[in-house]
Amino acid sequence: CSICGKEFKTAYRLKRHEQSHTDVRPYACRSCGKRFKQSGHRNEHEANHERQGIRFLCNECGVVFRCRSSFNSHMRAHAHVASGKPSYKCFHCSKVFIRKETLAKHTKIHTGVKPFKCPTCSQSFTQNIHLKVHMRKHTGSRPFQCRECGKGFIDSTALAKHIEYEACNSENHVYRCRLCDKRHYYLGSIKQHLWRDH
Repeated sequence: CSICGKEFKTAYRLKRHEQSHTDVRPYACRSCGKRFKQSGHRNEHEANHERQGIRFLCNECGVVFRCRSSFNSHMRAHAHVASGKPSYKCFHCSKVFIRKETLAKHTKIHTGVKPFKCPTCSQSFTQNIHLKVHMRKHTGSRPFQCRECGKGFIDSTALAKHIEYEACNSENHVYRCRLCDKRHYYLGSIKQHLWRDH
C-alpha cells in the first residue's frame, strides 16, 4: 500500500485495503441508502433489514434487540463493564453507557430538556441531529434520493419506507427471495414472505 506500506498477496486485496484510506463509499444499501466502503459490509447490513422480524436476546440482562448491530453494540458495553473500565449508568432506566457524553445525550430523553430549538416554528429537540433533520422540512432539502424514481427524502428512514412500500419499481426491477424462487415488486412483500414462509 502506497499510503501505509502494508503488503498484500493479491491486487484485489490491495485495492480493497486502499479504500479504507478514502472516504469513498460506493456500495449503497438497497433498503435505506446507507453507504459502505466494501460490498461485504453492505451485504451484512442488508441482511439486518431482511431479518427485521428476528429478535436478539441479551443473556446478561434480558434486553431484546431487533437489529444485530444494536445487539452487538450492547454486548460490547457488557464486555467493557466486565473488564473493569469505567462505565456510566442512567439513574432513570439503568441503561449503561461506555462514554459520559452518550449518557448525557440519553438523559435528555428522561428529563425532557430540549435545548435545540427550531428558529422557524419553535419546535424543540433533545439532540442537534434531530433539529437538523427537522430543518429539512422548512428548507425543502431532500438529500436521500430513490434510485428508481428520483424522489427525495429528508432522512434514510423515510427513503427506506418509500422503497419498501411505494410502487416506484420499474417492471425490470423485481425483488427475489434468496431462499426460493418467489419474486415480488416490493421489498416489503419479500420481507413478509421470508418471515412467514422460511
